[in-house]
Amino acid sequence: MTVTLVLSSLLTVFLLSLLLCLQYLKIKNAAKSQSKIKLPPGPSTIPFFGNLHHLAKSCPHHALHDLARTHGPIMLFHAGVINLLVLSSSEAAKEVMKVQDAKFSNRPTLTATKAILYGCTDIAFSSGPYWRQLRRICVTELLSTKRVKYFSSIRQYEIHCMLKTLSTFSNDSTPVNLGAKASELTNNIVLRAAFGGNCRTQAKFLKISKEAVQSASWFCLSDIFSALSWFDVKTRRKFARIHRYITIE
Repeated sequence: MTVTLVLSSLLTVFLLSLLLCLQYLKIKNAAKSQSKIKLPPGPSTIPFFGNLHHLAKSCPHHALHDLARTHGPIMLFHAGVINLLVLSSSEAAKEVMKVQDAKFSNRPTLTATKAILYGCTDIAFSSGPYWRQLRRICVTELLSTKRVKYFSSIRQYEIHCMLKTLSTFSNDSTPVNLGAKASELTNNIVLRAAFGGNCRTQAKFLKISKEAVQSASWFCLSDIFSALSWFDVKTRRKFARIHRYITIE
């Protein structure tokens, strides 16, 4: 029994080491292919992890802000095998998101967004010609002046309901979470405009939606180290649960 456990442990260590070595060779080959391209400055890297160790001491956005003070408003950040372009100035963000948005329309296919958002076929995480077509449809069919005016009665009604609720709380001197109320207002406006009514289980739906946003805001292990995707079994089950609930609702 003991011999079997030892052999099993050694085999696991060997396979893990082999996968890490293959991942390192993949990163090294990718770095060689990019060596001729002029890349923005960035912090020093370590094997396998890239710059992930810089995020260990504080929140990611705080850590990136501190790094940008040293390396400038346009910085290259290595998250495992993924190269990220970090923009920390309004001028750089405007250049990428408004002036040259078509050139930067491609987005990485993350495990969370692929599982939750129908294989990244939504407008937020799709890319390329498909995304440009969705944007064109939204501009002409949803965000045009005519459409915005058409849904004005829905916005006025939902804002009136929220103000009425806040007035009731003020009479009782009850504290109110304005952030939660703003989320409810936005959710009610979108659902009423899209489906003609509100969600039956709004509190749970908003909780699941918040969980989905948090899941899509960072990388899974398989996104950073593709060779270790088999470690994300539990995470993929979580994403499948979120997807099922959003689909049912």
